Amino acid sequence: MQSVLIISNNIHGGGAEVSMHRLSIELAEAGFSVTIAHLDPIKYLNLRDQRIIYRSLSRTRKNLVKDCFQTSNNLRKLLKQHSFNLVLINCEFPELIAAINIFNLPKTILVEHTNAPWNFNTLLGRLVRSIIKLKKPHLVAVSDFPIWSFEKAKKNVIPNISCIEKATKKEGVGRIVFIGRLSLEKNPFLFLEIVKISALPALVIGDGNLASELNEYAKQENLNVKFLGFQSDPWINVMKNDLVLGTSHWEGEGMTIVEAIWADVGVLVVNNSSYRRLEMPNSNYFNDIQEAVAKIKFHMFSDPVLKLSNAERQSFLENRTNKVIVETWTKLFKLLTSYDK
Repeated sequence: MQSVLIISNNIHGGGAEVSMHRLSIELAEAGFSVTIAHLDPIKYLNLRDQRIIYRSLSRTRKNLVKDCFQTSNNLRKLLKQHSFNLVLINCEFPELIAAINIFNLPKTILVEHTNAPWNFNTLLGRLVRSIIKLKKPHLVAVSDFPIWSFEKAKKNVIPNISCIEKATKKEGVGRIVFIGRLSLEKNPFLFLEIVKISALPALVIGDGNLASELNEYAKQENLNVKFLGFQSDPWINVMKNDLVLGTSHWEGEGMTIVEAIWADVGVLVVNNSSYRRLEMPNSNYFNDIQEAVAKIKFHMFSDPVLKLSNAERQSFLENRTNKVIVETWTKLFKLLTSYDK
């Protein structure tokens, strides 16, 4: 049985963490032994799967230097205690502690979930990735964008695992819906501005460092918006008449929009290069708030034009089924480990 180690910040939180945890469950189902080394404590213990081995690297987020030393030391111990065939690294801090343990790592896959990594400290990012290059890692991106500091290197493009693969059937009054981390890169204030001008009911699902500020703004403006916070399965709260709005400054794959198309609800996203990689019809993009409001109201009250047609939806999703994605990962694992035989 092949043994895979996934180094991640957590099993919940952002799209990268959620998708890696879903992938680990699918890989365990396919017969792999999967260990997740998570930096932060798992807040929602009910999300754990009995087929996965979870190992905490004990980050406290109180002292960066101490966290760096402690987590990298805990990773070193884990690598010495177990013989892993492969290690998957995703996100900045996991890359950092992997770089510190570069000579202890087995065959390595760097998974890129965003086209703007290390934007908070590019100098440190270049140093970390230059060290990781010594391991000659295999590169995987969740969408077809250049991987920063590996621009000329070959890569596989493998979409994220989805938590939903069927249309929602719940009936209800149509709302504008935001699903995701409440942080600057997701631009949730643009979402609330659109809600304000449209005067339509709205739903916000997710948590993050802007949560209290967004709640306060919604109260001040008397917006008809409900904040649900983190939900392990956000799609049970979404109805077929809802519309999911994408407002991010940048995305990796745009997992929320992909899952909204699985749910067969309307989608509208800001017109930028990240969302354009999804290659949806032009009608599903907006350039400014006024255009967004006009399209939303026409969709809600006249004709649901922001929901992909059956043919468009089928074409969009045919290579994004979890079965296809797991098969792609499995083939890659077998290819990489076959070199050791």
